[in-house]
Parts: sequence; structure tokens; C-alpha cells
Amino acid sequence: MNNISKYIVGLSVVAGLMVSCKDDDQPNVSGFSLDKEEIVISDPNGGVELVNVLTESEWNASTDATWIQLAPGNGVGQAEVEVKADSSILSSIRQANIQFYAKGEGVKTVSVKQFGYKKEISLAKAELNIESNAPYEKRFFDVTVTSNVNFTVEIPQEAKSWLELKKGQDIVLDYGERPRTGKLRFNWKINTHEENREVEIRFVPKNVKEGEEAETVVLKVIQEHAPILTDDRAGDSLAVLSIYQGMDGMFKWDASENMRNWKNVVLWKNNDKVDGKKIPSKMVGRVRAVSFTLFNTKESIPYQISQLRFAESITFFSNANREMKKIELGNDICTLLNGHPLNAEFGNGKPKSFLKALNISSFGLVKLPKDFKSDVLEFLDLSSVNFTDDAWLRQVNQTNFPALKSLVLTNMRVKSVVSSLKEDGDLGFRWETSFGNKGIAYNGANNRNAFMELMKWENLEKLYLSFSLLEGELPTDAELQQQPYNFSAYQDADFAAVSDTIKDGQKFLVEHQITRVWPKMKSLSLNLNFLTGKLPSWLLYHPNLGLWNPYSFIFPQDEVGVNSLGKKVGFAGGEPRSMKDYSNFTEELGYDAYVGKNGYYSVFPKRDPNYRKEN
Repeated sequence: MNNISKYIVGLSVVAGLMVSCKDDDQPNVSGFSLDKEEIVISDPNGGVELVNVLTESEWNASTDATWIQLAPGNGVGQAEVEVKADSSILSSIRQANIQFYAKGEGVKTVSVKQFGYKKEISLAKAELNIESNAPYEKRFFDVTVTSNVNFTVEIPQEAKSWLELKKGQDIVLDYGERPRTGKLRFNWKINTHEENREVEIRFVPKNVKEGEEAETVVLKVIQEHAPILTDDRAGDSLAVLSIYQGMDGMFKWDASENMRNWKNVVLWKNNDKVDGKKIPSKMVGRVRAVSFTLFNTKESIPYQISQLRFAESITFFSNANREMKKIELGNDICTLLNGHPLNAEFGNGKPKSFLKALNISSFGLVKLPKDFKSDVLEFLDLSSVNFTDDAWLRQVNQTNFPALKSLVLTNMRVKSVVSSLKEDGDLGFRWETSFGNKGIAYNGANNRNAFMELMKWENLEKLYLSFSLLEGELPTDAELQQQPYNFSAYQDADFAAVSDTIKDGQKFLVEHQITRVWPKMKSLSLNLNFLTGKLPSWLLYHPNLGLWNPYSFIFPQDEVGVNSLGKKVGFAGGEPRSMKDYSNFTEELGYDAYVGKNGYYSVFPKRDPNYRKEN
């Protein structure tokens, strides 16, 4: 019995200890209190603070401020309340009160303050490095700007030649004073110098109210210097790679492979000759010929082209969507046309040009530089240009290119399909022969000088004018021999040093006073234009007509073509029945009587492919 009593007493003691411990952990709360009376949120983007409610009663919390959230908003007994402030849209401080009510205990208030945004501009980066060169479409950089104040972008005057802010850009400040983030795009141009160039772009606040402060921020831009092109084979290879990269070429040369194995690149060899003399050792291994094809550029030929000072042949062909491009050719290519200054040692103290062949076709050209000329160029291809006026004639003429033998001006049109010249709009270079229609212009937009300038170019051996917008009639022999053209008829002296093949026609040409036009012409194309009228005798009996493949490249005009007067195009009488038979060219059609009686092979029998078999 005594043991049981002791056991009960022991349990009572332990129980008392346990009750005592519990009372220490959660002491009795009497009344109603809060652990703070004020909350300050310094971040305008929002924040969270805690308020401890000390009471044994029912309680609730409330506020009229829509930008404050309370959790929980009510309860029984002590609790921890989360006070969450949303982000502000103000520049000034905003305030609100939270009321805590405990049943039977009254109301207590906590004031809340949140700071607003100060006026400022901030950049994601304070310094930016850009490369010296890149394809046209990639020559830009974007700047991430966060701001709650309008600003202007200031680029130093000395940098405006190579750096510009793309037009039509703004960061829309559409949310009060809360900063908004946006991107501004800057376009840059190639650095052709061997030094880095630097610029500080200033972002300057504007329209800031009195009492507000906002600082100007600066972005430093450093552009890498151009690759240093040494005057040797390595410099040539780097130039070729840089040119094609700058034009966004569609295939790539392998820089790790020897340049002599590159496709479309030809190097000078030790046994090559120039002007009959063996080339000097410094030319060996340098670029002699190069072709750049299939690219996409909106700019002129890159400046590195002037590095190729020993180039004899250069081709640029097939710019993507060339019909949509309006590219003005820069002066860099003129360094090679006029003679590179470093080549003076080969030209008796004057810069010597080695460039004999230049092809800039399907490029999108609309204008040529004023120094586009050469004393030694023999081949020039400007086909598929986008010329719309005759400014090119001031450069491409026999005065500027006295040595030129071959000139290609095919497809001088912007639209690939043009069936009627009555159509308005940007069709391409519109021109006429200046003959026909009683001397009146077929269209006021037509150029009336270009064709005659080309007819006067006596040294040309090859001229290609196919698939263009040329209309009118070819001038007759009589018209060419009159003022103001003053072409001469064939004389006996013109046959003193010609082959027997041509000499066969001497008597006929002199007797009928056939006009001497393009005496050296070995190849001519006039097909697929908008020509009408008679075929003149100077053409039908040109000594080299048999070499021109005339049934393909002279006689056919646009099959469904209509000229500016609405007349179907094509020559009177069509094409000859054969090169032996011109009988379809009758006097009723306006031809001289001798034409219908004398075919080309009748005048030049040795031109007939069957001549040797028959003789």
C-alpha cells in the first residue's frame, strides 16, 4: 500500500513539472498589442514585412490601400501577418494604414510607407566591343536600356560616318514612373583602318521636372581594327576571304588550305608573262584571277579589293534579289582600274593597272563612280544592272576605255518580264535608237543617246545588248552618213589589209555605198529587244554577220513584245529566208532593190559553211 502511494505522489510531481514547462513556452497573453507601428518598404518594386499580433481574442486586419495584401487577414489568438506591397508606379513615396481590431480590446494602426522610383537611365552594359567586319545584315548591335525618363541619344559627330541609331525607335514609358526596359539598335560600318576606333554614346535625360534628378549615362563602344593586309600572298588570301565574308557569300573557301587549290582563284606562276615579259618574282603566288559568285549584299564591293593589285581578271556575279538592290559602286575598284600606286615601278613611275577583265554582273548597280575608267581594260561585263538613267554613259565610253574590246550590257532591265513598253514604272534602263517614228521620241522617259554612242565605238570587237528595253528602228545607211553622225561608206582602202574572205565583198560594199559600222565587230547581239523597222544594209552585209549567229542573236525580237506606241515589235519582213536568200526583203517593204537579189553568202561566199565542199 505504501508503494502505491509513493507511485501516485511521483506521478503528481512529474505532471506538475510538465505543466510548468508548457507555461514557460507559451506564456499567457493578456490584452492586445502589435510588435511594430510602422513599416517602411524602400524598394519601389515591392516587398514583404511581418507584423506579430499578440492577443487571445478574435482579431482582423484591413486596409483601404489596393496595393497592400494581408495574409492572414483574421484569426484567433496570436499570429504572424504578412504585409505585401505591390510594385509602385510613382516617383514619390506612397503611404497607407492597416487597422488591426481585436474583439473587446480595441483598434491598433500600422502605417506603411513605400518609396517610389527615382528618375534614372541604366544600361545592361557600360562597354561594348564589336568586330571590324561582318555581312551587311549583321552589322548592328542592340543596347538594352531601362529607364523611366525620356532621353536622347547623342553620337559624337566624328563617329556619325560609321555609327548610327536606327530610326523609328523608342522605349515606351507607359506605366507611370516604373522603369521600362527596351532595346535600341545601332547600325555600324566596316572599319577599314588598322587602328581600333572608339566612341562614347551618351544617353541624356530630357523633360525632367524641377526638383527631380536624372544622370546622363555613357556607353563606350570599341570597334576592332581592320585585318592588317600585308603586301604579299598572305595579304591577298586574307583579302579574298574578307571580301567574300563582307558580301555574305554563300560558300566558303577553306582558309587552312593552300590558296592555289581554292576554286575560282588563279595565282601568277613563275613562267607567266605580262606584255611579253616574264613577270617579276614579287608577282609569283599573288592573285591573278578571282571570281566571287552567289552572295547577298546591299553595299558596294568591299574595300579589300584594292589589295589585289596584280589581278588581271575579277568577277562579281549573282547578288541575291539584285532587282531589288540599289547599289552605288564605290571607288575601291577604281584603284585597280586606274593603276595601284604601288605598281608605279612597273609603269615607268606611273601607277600601272594589270586588270584586263572586269565582270560586275547581276549585282544591283544603279551608279558608277566618276573614276570608273581604264587605259588597259579589254573586257567589261555590266549585264543585269539596275541603271535607270544615262549617267553610266559618262563612264562607259571609248574615251574612258580606249583598249576595251568586249562590252556586255545584256538584260538592262529591273523587271525580268516586260512585254509592253507602254507600261509605266521602274522597268529598268529605257532607251531607243533615235530613229523611226518620224524622229519623235517613242517615250519621253527613253534615253536617245546611248545607242548611237555605242555605234560610234569602232574598236569594239564584241558587243552584247540582248534582252533589254531598246526600241525604235535601226538607222539606215543614208541616215548614218548624214549630219550629225557622218559615218563613212566603205572605200577600197578599207580592204587593203583584210582576208580574202572579206575582200570578196569589196566591190559590192563600195558600189552600193554600204556604211562602215563596227568594222572590228566579231560578235554582236541585239535579240529580244523591242526593235522595229527595216534591217539596214550595213547590218545585212556586215562582213562578219556570218560569225554573229544572227538567227539567234540579231533577228529575233520579243515574240509578244509591244513598244511604247503599242506596235508589235519585229523587223519588217521578219528574218531572212536564209543567208543566201534575202528575197523576202522587197521594195514594197522599203528595202533597196539590190537587197532582195543579194543574200549575205552571195556577197561573201567564203563565209558559207558549204563553200569548201562545193569548191
